[in-house]
Amino acid sequence: MNDAQQELIRSSEAISQCKVEIISAVNEAKRALEELKENLMKTLEQRQRAVKEAVEAAVRETYENCTNRNYQPTSDNASIIWSRATRESAAPISLLSYSVSVDTKSIKEAVKVEIDFKPQDLKELSLPQGFKEFSFRPKSDSFTSAEPKSPISSRKLVYAKPLLPGSMSLNGGDTGRRRREEEQADLWTCTHCHTQNSLGALKCTGKECNRLRQ
Repeated sequence: MNDAQQELIRSSEAISQCKVEIISAVNEAKRALEELKENLMKTLEQRQRAVKEAVEAAVRETYENCTNRNYQPTSDNASIIWSRATRESAAPISLLSYSVSVDTKSIKEAVKVEIDFKPQDLKELSLPQGFKEFSFRPKSDSFTSAEPKSPISSRKLVYAKPLLPGSMSLNGGDTGRRRREEEQADLWTCTHCHTQNSLGALKCTGKECNRLRQ
């Protein structure tokens, strides 16, 4: 009973461990977002350098050919500059278009936590040979009608010592007194050959005896 009580207490304390793991999972998600940000910044910086070089090359090219009537631009950027200049257009030149959005639903789903506070089903224990178990159900009148039924319909009791023939006769007479003395010494004496045997032996271990314990 005490072991079962302590085990249930330890199980309830597992909530603290669950909190630790949730914090760790959220921190892991934060690290993933930070890594995503770093990768995006690196990509933009690389693109920015490439665009800057292309624009500077287009500016030099068009500047050097500004008086050349037969000039043919050699790049898209140079074509944009030359076309705007020859048409005397005041329209702005834009090289970049972008959009940024945050999918908060996906972020929230990145950390999945399943919590169940219901008692889990108990597994059947395999008892050592010689142990006996029995089940009992509480009487229905021991609970009020408003009280919910327990999810565990029966309980198991286990005897600490093997049940031996005649072991239930513990009160009165020399037999009961002798049996109690023998059990305290963890021995019993065969009435036939007077061999002393361990308490767990059901038959006498004397040579050519094998009498059942009386």
